[in-house]
Amino acid sequence: MRKVVAAINMTLDGVFDHTAGLPDADIHKHYTELLDRSGVIMYGRKTFQLMEFWRSLLENPSEEKSMNDFALAIDKIPKIVFSKTLHNLDWITATIAKRDLKDEILELKKQSGKDILIGSRSLIMQLLNLNLIDDFQLCIYPVIAGKGLSLFENINERRILKLIRIKTFNSGAVLHYYAPKKLANSNYHSIFFVNSSINTVYKAITESIPEWWTKDFSGTANILKAEFTVRFGTTFKTMKVIELIPNEKVVWVCIDTLIDIPELKNKKEWKNTKIVLDLSEEKSNVKITLTHFGLTPEVACYQICKMGWESFLESLTKFLETGKGTPFKP
Repeated sequence: MRKVVAAINMTLDGVFDHTAGLPDADIHKHYTELLDRSGVIMYGRKTFQLMEFWRSLLENPSEEKSMNDFALAIDKIPKIVFSKTLHNLDWITATIAKRDLKDEILELKKQSGKDILIGSRSLIMQLLNLNLIDDFQLCIYPVIAGKGLSLFENINERRILKLIRIKTFNSGAVLHYYAPKKLANSNYHSIFFVNSSINTVYKAITESIPEWWTKDFSGTANILKAEFTVRFGTTFKTMKVIELIPNEKVVWVCIDTLIDIPELKNKKEWKNTKIVLDLSEEKSNVKITLTHFGLTPEVACYQICKMGWESFLESLTKFLETGKGTPFKP
């Protein structure tokens, strides 16, 4: 599966500023090689417009070979731009995103190909909050900017990263390669709040699955020991209801499954896993806690299934708050 790589420069005091660094031939060479190894790069509007500078070197080359090589690499790689104000681009290898950021990433990750680079601060912050970044490449310049935009702000929770390796440059810049640290045996867990009554939430989970999970639903989910099946094309999961406490708790165990994804060797990874939904009232909202016991980072389908849960839990929230979810439709 393609990786999402956040590759960006920053100063010692954590400021993101394209003009604050000390680029040299080594750094240009590094980023040229990174672009050549990647399949696409994503930008926000401001960063994309800054990158357009490199087009001028195609017609009027610099005396610095490393800069010219980088200009060729950035011109060649496909670029996807997220902007509410740009509608047409005259850079032949650049296109405006047709989906929102999350959907664009999920669609690209399904495809085969080289890695997906993220080159803008705003996109990195959004994807970090969505847990959709697989690797970080943070090039830290020996500069204290003193002011400017912080690379990491408005992050919704604490993150722990694992240092993979470092690379140093002649300028004194140090490139840190990080990966999100996965806690062993940590079951998938999500907590979210909805503006609804607890009885409505309970009924949505037990009686209205086709409105938020998948339209291809059969069976019964509101009776103890009943079974139901949810289908997503050729993929399916059959659940048995093993605990029901009205307005408090719902528990399913997966008794059969087929996760029809070509790269998965074991297509029955959900079998015997358990899904627990705990409900509680908090002021005018309902707190929903979903724990999928057995869906851990060691499971091959973890990343795909995690993204699936995030999508369908968002659909459940929409259904409860607006009356219209976004379930899978065959």
